[in-house]
Amino acid sequence: MRPSLLLALAATAAASVPKGQRRIYYWFITEWQAGMSHGNPMAPATAYYDFKLSAKLHTFRDLYVPPFAAHCVGAAASDPPSSEFRACELTESDDSYDMSVMARVLPEPDGRAHVAVDYSYTYNDGSGTKNFTVVAEEDWARERPPADFRLRPSEVEVEN
Repeated sequence: MRPSLLLALAATAAASVPKGQRRIYYWFITEWQAGMSHGNPMAPATAYYDFKLSAKLHTFRDLYVPPFAAHCVGAAASDPPSSEFRACELTESDDSYDMSVMARVLPEPDGRAHVAVDYSYTYNDGSGTKNFTVVAEEDWARERPPADFRLRPSEVEVEN
């Protein structure tokens, strides 16, 4: 293909996205499992979660969100189940940032799993911190295979 034709195709593709329209930032959840324990009905309820999470590089105007991948595993207790934030294992990260991914079970009485996930990163030069969070709301797994889906996180303001 001729270079001038490639440039024309690229310009046409770029023109098809309206100016000022923000590209949507997604996180991809894979191998999602969240379940309730079975056993002694007199014992406190316990729950678990186990999933992988990733996001591609995202840029928009002056916002730059580095890509990452993590594996989150944790447990919760009481009725409804809840837990504190627990660090997820970063399986891919950018060494230019101090990054963390954490997850916890939120105590929601609706009988569904509500797992909050937090991704934060600080520029290594100390110039600022960004924080994104999302809550995955899914049924507690009984006997279904792991699920894959995507979620749209929200940015949380962080003071430096």
